[in-house]
Amino acid sequence: LMGIAGASDAFGTHYLYEPVSGRFVEHGELADFSVYRCTLYPQTGYVLNYLHDGAATGSYVLYQWQNGLLVQLARASMLPPEAGITSDKLQAKAERLVSGAWQTVYDETFDFDEAAWQMHYDAVLGALWDGVNPGEGQRLVPELM
Repeated sequence: LMGIAGASDAFGTHYLYEPVSGRFVEHGELADFSVYRCTLYPQTGYVLNYLHDGAATGSYVLYQWQNGLLVQLARASMLPPEAGITSDKLQAKAERLVSGAWQTVYDETFDFDEAAWQMHYDAVLGALWDGVNPGEGQRLVPELM
């Protein structure tokens, strides 16, 4: 159910069907998922949530359904190096959850230009998906795209 909607993201209350009970049950852990930019990978249980921050900035979080729970596996971002500070620099960062602790696998601050952005974007997404074959994805709400 749609909740808050803005120009670049929308959020809602999510209910998932539970075949055993024959009912839809609210899942609060999905409240931070962007209705516009969340991609589901039904064959493998992966979920990629993208939070759009600006034309060149945003953050990704990779999850997977494991034993009925949504588990966060990795996160990546392209954001200003300091929150709230406008500059010509961006920080490209990727982290993976390893044995319960976040491990940085990529962290570079760079002067923004299109070529540098593309290179670092490819690197952080490569680090986010490293070792993962999610299968074919589909948008959470395809008709909005």
